[in-house]
Amino acid sequence: MKKISAVAAAAAIGLSLLTGSAQAADPVSTADQLSLQNFTQTAKARYGVDLSSADYRVSKIEGVRVIHRKDVPTPEASITKMPNGSMRVGAKVQHTSPTGTDVGKLAALGEVTAQQEAQWRQPSCFSVGDEDDPANIGDMLTCSAWARMSYPGETRYNWGYKVYGTCTHTNNLNTYELDACDVTTQQWGDTNSPRLHWNDWQPKGKIDLPNCQDKPFSVGWGGVTAGHTAKICEKLNPVPTPDQPGSMAALWSGDAWDGESREVAFVEAFGAESTLAITMYNEAYYYYSTCSLLPGFDQCG
Repeated sequence: MKKISAVAAAAAIGLSLLTGSAQAADPVSTADQLSLQNFTQTAKARYGVDLSSADYRVSKIEGVRVIHRKDVPTPEASITKMPNGSMRVGAKVQHTSPTGTDVGKLAALGEVTAQQEAQWRQPSCFSVGDEDDPANIGDMLTCSAWARMSYPGETRYNWGYKVYGTCTHTNNLNTYELDACDVTTQQWGDTNSPRLHWNDWQPKGKIDLPNCQDKPFSVGWGGVTAGHTAKICEKLNPVPTPDQPGSMAALWSGDAWDGESREVAFVEAFGAESTLAITMYNEAYYYYSTCSLLPGFDQCG
């Protein structure tokens, strides 16, 4: 009897450990698994980006469904009614650069070499959607990436940075339309953040098109370039902040409905005074408004 009790006790301990492990694993619901699968598939289809769903999680914040990397702080998110009556849905997510060896040491070792086109590192992406919206009006997928823009004789640690997003109309009834979406970035600063200096940014001015066109954006510094191509429709308004290096926004405005998508993007280049990591705050929002009271009797598009 004592042996049986010992075996039973051991089994109970083992079961307890297994149960504890299962609880600590933070299980993902079936709905969230489907959201993550759709997120990675969409990133691949739109941008050719391979993301692992194991690196991402689904968070519900202030009524907004945000899919973001697990290794970033909890994003900020909001749904806001704008003065013109449209609704704004979006989130704010951190993205930190890789750190590097001191530039002077690299130059002394001959490890800072000339390059013509900087290589973008693996992007970090996130998506936003209205979690409580029964009409399923829209969503937005946004990515950002770093590129080291090194060249012989550089006195700062130079980076290229790009932010690009796609907002998509998903309302099956076509009673709403998207009328704007934007992406914004700015440096998250504290006493340990490296001071930045503008090198370049693109696009330089407003884009106004009668249709949709692939637009290449390229920044350059020290003979090194870094670029990105986006499909721009209607109007794209870039808004750099000259006195805040690294701070920039791009706003698309127009009409998108019946499953249409619109892209926004910008590329920037800046130099850092140290090799400390740079943390950027990226924001992405889409805006929608009513364009029809009844399906089939609409003024959408």
